[in-house]
Amino acid sequence: MAKYIVGLEKIDVGAIDPSGDYPNSGMSPLGDTYQGTAEFVMGDVTTTTHRVEEKDNPVIVNYVFGDTTVRFTNIDFTPSALVSVFGGESKNNGADWEAPAAFKPIEKAVGLYDKNGNYIKIPRMLLTARFNVQLGREGLGKVEVTGTVLDPGNDKPPLIIGQVTPPPSEA
Repeated sequence: MAKYIVGLEKIDVGAIDPSGDYPNSGMSPLGDTYQGTAEFVMGDVTTTTHRVEEKDNPVIVNYVFGDTTVRFTNIDFTPSALVSVFGGESKNNGADWEAPAAFKPIEKAVGLYDKNGNYIKIPRMLLTARFNVQLGREGLGKVEVTGTVLDPGNDKPPLIIGQVTPPPSEA
């Protein structure tokens, strides 16, 4: 694995594998990500401290790890990209996107790839998206996406960090 994770090469999305593994096939690039918007963040740990009157230090500390999230802004308004984050359907030979009757979160497998050939593979992620379209001359249509890492089930890891083989510099 490369020592440093640098930049964003692409974001892949695809159907969740029911086994809980990251899919070996069927992943597709989502499209263009607006510069400076992609991030992978682990939330803070929440602790509950239990003390007794007779001691200065806690006797029990309970903890819950914070949510792990991915946030990015996509500027690809192709029907396939919109279906990937909003649902709905691609119609008219891929020329049109028809929104779902009701917007709801979408569950997908997600892969994040950096410029050094590193990856963060997430077998199951809950994606929520929203339009942010500036219609002025200097505006740009954007789709803001937030993903929350979910337990993939079957005692599988919720994320895998590694490197594409061979790394891009050796290919």
